[in-house]
Amino acid sequence: EPNKKNSINKRRVDGIFSKQIWWTKNHNGQIGLQFQFKTKLNNSSRVKKYDEFIATFDNNRSDFMLIFLMKNSENNKVFYRFCLDIIGHYDELENTSDEEILESLFLQVAKWHSLFKISPENFGESQQLGLLGELTVINDTLLKKFNYKKILKIWRGPIPEPQDFISSNWALEIKSQWMISEPIVAISSLRQLDTQNGLIFLNHRKFKVAAEKADDKISLNNQVGNILEKIGGDNFYTQYFMGMLHGLGFDEGAPYAEIEYVLCQSVYYQVIEGFPSLMRSKLPKPIDSATYKLDLGSLNNFRIDSRKFERQLV
Repeated sequence: EPNKKNSINKRRVDGIFSKQIWWTKNHNGQIGLQFQFKTKLNNSSRVKKYDEFIATFDNNRSDFMLIFLMKNSENNKVFYRFCLDIIGHYDELENTSDEEILESLFLQVAKWHSLFKISPENFGESQQLGLLGELTVINDTLLKKFNYKKILKIWRGPIPEPQDFISSNWALEIKSQWMISEPIVAISSLRQLDTQNGLIFLNHRKFKVAAEKADDKISLNNQVGNILEKIGGDNFYTQYFMGMLHGLGFDEGAPYAEIEYVLCQSVYYQVIEGFPSLMRSKLPKPIDSATYKLDLGSLNNFRIDSRKFERQLV
């Protein structure tokens, strides 16, 4: 336990990471995370203070630090998940200058800040179906193309982003519904279908509760278990994945996690020229936000088969 003013105890984060990353505790007993850059950066020192934590860059020490300010146990969990995401984000930035990495870290911090403002929402039927759609696309499609590390880094889970999966040059939004529902889906922002930063795909999945003798039955716990099996003994990514699930409000011990479903339909759409959408990049700046609904049943011209979708994922 540090007792001198400004002293810090440090413990290196799991050795699988190639960069200098440390868990810290300062003289006030506040926990945190430290990233040590190997070279002196051109960036100026800065302090970004939020209600729950402080993000700093010290030019003299060439380090980026997060310091957690709260004692609330629930927020401790959020901060831990936050740190795991920041670590994973930092480690994947290969062939990137330290100056660019630092800016990327501050941007990631700003995205996570909003998660401290709200507790996980009630994990009702709509949230359960949404998560089922995201987990099934990981298992039946994305794991064919990428390893679990790549997938968990592009899956946004509880992090407020326009799409469910965001890679460097493509993004994928999952829309999950009951089989009997009309194919009308909500578009939650002007950025959700904005192709300015890369390819955008929609995947429309329809489910029904499984009959007792149905084949190919799935459940939330079944889908979670399949992904954990791929992760294997990788403790960091096990904690990261489960932390993201809990951040959504998912409880693997709840009865809903064992409800069995059947995936009845999976249709892909690509947002290309002519696709009906409102895009932030194509609207006047005074238009600040909008939500709207799309009738996917009238968008057959924009459907693509799963093989074409998979070929475009790089």
